[in-house]
Amino acid sequence: MDISTGKRSAPTTNLTSVTCTRIYPADQEVRQRLQLQTPHELHQVYVDGDVDVIEGDLWVQSTVTYTVRSVGDWPWRGTSDDYKTIVLEELKR
Repeated sequence: MDISTGKRSAPTTNLTSVTCTRIYPADQEVRQRLQLQTPHELHQVYVDGDVDVIEGDLWVQSTVTYTVRSVGDWPWRGTSDDYKTIVLEELKR
């Protein structure tokens, strides 16, 4: 997947080949915790390492483009490794 910034200009690729899990549907708890009121589909993905991704970036995986809605730390089984959880919004047209 590619990660691009889409702020105030045409998107430009920022990162490529980020190691991540497959994209999962976001559950209701994620919607409520983040107070994301959107009619579009929400998904989440987990990445390893300190990836330079911020809210508003575009996440492209295969041929689907998602908007990054949230980025947060994700503790994994008591390890001190850095992991992130990223909530993605898929715009259905």
